[in-house]
Amino acid sequence: MAQKNDRTMLGVSLNVLLLGLVSFITDVSSEMMHAVLPRFVELLWATALAVGLVGGVGDLMQHVLKAPSGWLSDRTGRRKVLTAAGYALSATCKLFMPFSTGWGQLVVLRALERSGKGIRTAPRDALIAESGGKRGRAFGIHRALDTLGAVVGALLALLGLLVLAWDVRTIMFCGALLAFPALVPLALVRETGRPRRDQQADQVAREGRGAEGRASLPGSFKRFLAVATLFGLSNATYMLFLLFAMRYVVPPWGLTPLVFAALLYVLFNVLYALLAAPAGVLADRVGKKWVIVLGYLAFALACLGFSATWLASSPALAAALFALYGISKALTDGTQRAYAADLAPEEAKGLALGLFHASSGLAGLAAGIVMGLLWDLWGASWAFSYAAILAGLSALLIAIACR
Repeated sequence: MAQKNDRTMLGVSLNVLLLGLVSFITDVSSEMMHAVLPRFVELLWATALAVGLVGGVGDLMQHVLKAPSGWLSDRTGRRKVLTAAGYALSATCKLFMPFSTGWGQLVVLRALERSGKGIRTAPRDALIAESGGKRGRAFGIHRALDTLGAVVGALLALLGLLVLAWDVRTIMFCGALLAFPALVPLALVRETGRPRRDQQADQVAREGRGAEGRASLPGSFKRFLAVATLFGLSNATYMLFLLFAMRYVVPPWGLTPLVFAALLYVLFNVLYALLAAPAGVLADRVGKKWVIVLGYLAFALACLGFSATWLASSPALAAALFALYGISKALTDGTQRAYAADLAPEEAKGLALGLFHASSGLAGLAAGIVMGLLWDLWGASWAFSYAAILAGLSALLIAIACR
């Protein structure tokens, strides 16, 4: 087992807080760009399917890379190096996105940028899981810091739109520049992994593997992975939710649809940030599975509300639904990671987390394409009804099929 980090603060390892700071700065950058990205896509090719493709295909490479990166971090013990490489790649690729002149260019650049996320996510989550303390609290605090950065980033985007009168490309470029300071706190993070061949328990672990020497993942993890993947098929890109706000909600107070959609995105991220850490603490107390069930149900209710387009066009109801969307993310995002880490064997934690991220992420890619097609062919109501049904089914399955 990896050596635990003995520096603690606020009840969690200093590693967790440093990685949270990295994620905070990164999300200030990312969400400053993401708050206006649906509008940028519309300027390049204005269809719901295009938005789903940019949000989904743009994530394809990250999901393909998550499992191999997690496996490599298990084999080499170089979790910190892989994490840093992923953040550096993303920061570099972001600089080119604002200069896209067609939706195809944006898809390619976003795929390259998301490749960095694919490289870093599983090793970083393994660092968090191996740094000591209760995992629900650790992942909850990390997600809270991550999402606080999203709040700040969205607010900066609003500042650019309302006060500085910047255009969409300028906001995206300034957001890209903010990605590079995130690399600084990584220098203080302590490595937790060790090469598998150097672990004293390696031979014992091999006896529990197949003939090819591969780590065996338990059935409990595989069942959870299957349910999380099903939920991923409902969990499409956030950009479709913002597109709904821009196309269907009548903005109050004389605001433009883009500005009001950005305000709803801020509300979503504020609730996500405020509730992520308490959700992690709750998961440690009552059981991670039940917090995930609650999160799946909250997401299903939010999608059900959006499916009633004639009701969700009300600014007040749209705000309530975005708030419920934020609550669902707070309940599920960190808790699912902590639950996957609990179910994974020590010698394959990076691989297991990589498989979790890859499978749920690839399912999210499919969800973006399916929901985009349903929207274009039959309307937003069909798209969100589809998501609500799958999310509700996922809540039922995890309650009865997972330990």
